[in-house]
Amino acid sequence: MFLIGVRWVQREPVWGGTVDVACELRAVSAMGLLRLGHPSAASEVAELLADPEAEARAGAAHAIAWSEDARFGPLLRHKVLSGDAEERVVADCVAALLRVEGDPALDFCARLLDRADEARAELVCMALGESRRPGALAVLRDRWQRTAATEPRRTALLAIALLRTEPAHAFLLELVATATGHDARDAVAALAVFRDDDALRQRLLAAARTRDDAALRAAIADLERPRGD
Repeated sequence: MFLIGVRWVQREPVWGGTVDVACELRAVSAMGLLRLGHPSAASEVAELLADPEAEARAGAAHAIAWSEDARFGPLLRHKVLSGDAEERVVADCVAALLRVEGDPALDFCARLLDRADEARAELVCMALGESRRPGALAVLRDRWQRTAATEPRRTALLAIALLRTEPAHAFLLELVATATGHDARDAVAALAVFRDDDALRQRLLAAARTRDDAALRAAIADLERPRGD
């Protein structure tokens, strides 16, 4: 059944043409083959990564991530370096690579950040943050330190916040307490994502209140009261 499903294409009429409605079926079938340990699973997933439909390609990456099988690492690296018409597919492949390889993928991501354009670098940063791997902090800090443009630096700080580790939080809180210019405010914005964590919110407010900085005080104004008050 899964061998049929992973190759099933079903085009349905829509205004101006047709659309393939079987993308999710192909992705779920690929996951089924991986779960069964079918001898054709790797070949079918590799083909699905080159599917004409972006949803199916993303589904292949999700299936690989679920498998946590490091043998798919080289395939994912090739896909990331080859690129995709849909950047979200590249992001899903980076996320899958971090899931199946773990820390060995961090060096690849660091090198990718050095040569990626701004849009792709942002996706890589977010994948690193969402991976919650402690080792990703060093990669993201290096990205933040070596980048001059405001938006990439802001993205790196948000990705650091998404790690949700104490060292990541400590780094951002230190920026709030000591950084100059927009860096302190960007650190506030990154940590504000977790405003419902009252303990972290109080630490953020305490760090900001030590500064005689009107702009920073304005940045924390919305955090003075917990959400819902």
